[in-house]
Amino acid sequence: MVGLLGVYRTGQDVPENTLEAHDADTSIAMAKTVHELIRRACMDPDGQLDQVALDLIKSNIRHFASDQGPSVSKCGKVLASDGQLGSLVYCSFDAAHQVRIGCKDPLQALPGFEAQWKALFGGKEALLPSIQNSDVWTARLLAAQQKVLEMYGRQGVLEKTLKTFSFAPQRFDSAASPLLKYCCLIRAIAVLCGMQAADVL
Repeated sequence: MVGLLGVYRTGQDVPENTLEAHDADTSIAMAKTVHELIRRACMDPDGQLDQVALDLIKSNIRHFASDQGPSVSKCGKVLASDGQLGSLVYCSFDAAHQVRIGCKDPLQALPGFEAQWKALFGGKEALLPSIQNSDVWTARLLAAQQKVLEMYGRQGVLEKTLKTFSFAPQRFDSAASPLLKYCCLIRAIAVLCGMQAADVL
């Protein structure tokens, strides 16, 4: 069975805001959040723990898959060795990440794709990072989107304005969602680029 049990996010918070807490082994802390997430999934709305359900889930976890981040990979090894998940016997990298990593270089080797990638994403002068990293451009894009919505009622499949492309340059696979947003916002982006080209300053 495959599915999402839950999401555990602490952001930048740590139990105690000390240098020692920040310096603690990230993988061990991550493993603790996995155990905590499983425990919370077995609690009723009043906070009562269903120990039978908890034991059943733990006894059926056999595989841990991670991206290629070293701390996440080590987290799987910690979980497999701490004695709480007795059936966990196999740790591997996530296949989807492997496919994305495997297809990156061949795609960028194609002249057409490489040219588009550089124009849209590659470097500080690329279009999407330029918009995303400028408060002025972001504000202008929002105004352009509002004008497009007034005229056409929608932007591709979108019926509202978007504030960010959510592009992370360090992650090749993170371009999928920004590219979709780019396609939906292409009219508004054209208006923005026209405004920028006409700016005498």
